[in-house]
Amino acid sequence: MRKFKLTFGLVVLLCTGWTTNAVSGRNPGVKSIFWVTSNPSEDLIGARLAGGLIMVQARLNGRLGNYILDTGASHLFINQQLVNEKTVQAYGAGNQVSVQSDLAARFEIGPVTFSDQPIYKMDMRHLEALKNCQIDGIIGTKLLKNFTLFVDYKNGKVELTPADQTPGNPNLTALQTYPFKMQGHFPMLSVSVNDVDYEFALDTGAEANIFSGIFEQDLSTHTQELRVGKVRTIAQSTLMVRNFTLTEMECLSLSYTQLGFMFSDLEALNQAYGVQLDGILGYPFLRRHPFTIDFSKDRLVIWRR
Repeated sequence: MRKFKLTFGLVVLLCTGWTTNAVSGRNPGVKSIFWVTSNPSEDLIGARLAGGLIMVQARLNGRLGNYILDTGASHLFINQQLVNEKTVQAYGAGNQVSVQSDLAARFEIGPVTFSDQPIYKMDMRHLEALKNCQIDGIIGTKLLKNFTLFVDYKNGKVELTPADQTPGNPNLTALQTYPFKMQGHFPMLSVSVNDVDYEFALDTGAEANIFSGIFEQDLSTHTQELRVGKVRTIAQSTLMVRNFTLTEMECLSLSYTQLGFMFSDLEALNQAYGVQLDGILGYPFLRRHPFTIDFSKDRLVIWRR
């Protein structure tokens, strides 16, 4: 067994309890939420929201499946039986898990094809049960460098476009355009609370915002309703957290008030990957505005509604 710098979805915290209107799945009667093109010549990537998670359609060795698009994950993780040859360690918030590695001859996201693609197998049945839908895997940032993603949570709209094609016009006015930096595979944003700057990972696979617990005392004057709770992670572990409301913060020169967060330990994750994440921005942050992530240019655009 060897260690490998691999993240299986930074948190994918299952805290929303969302179960209805799910993707087409193995469970009888589950409704499909994917858009399906009737014209095979169209380079259309099926994509839709599943609660706070972004789901896209992709093909692994010709088999069409439903995948979580996760900027907190590093590689391609699958939820199906393949030939397993190597065991490696993957890390997430508060835990690590053994996964099986292999090569996929072909992985396709719309018109973009990856050959001899490394894949890492995990048991995701618990995630499927909680979401009540079929989940074939997780697509991480290593595969997203040639795509542009537009998401409007309020209106339930997702567009994943290859970088060499023109993205659909969201018909919105840009509030802020930000060239984000990367720490490892994590896209990073700066957050300011009480004139102190913190470095946060932007994570489309997280259904919660997280602040590192080491800052709990520093933020005491800007927190409300502190309470202890539990969440489930994709590693099938229970993570103890302290839920709170952050009364005010600034990010991308925009003010955010009354934003839900959790205090949790991120030190093991930071040490494993040699990064310094002060926190994670997930669904409660991202749903405030429509946004575009241009992975080919490391650029984030926040749109005005």
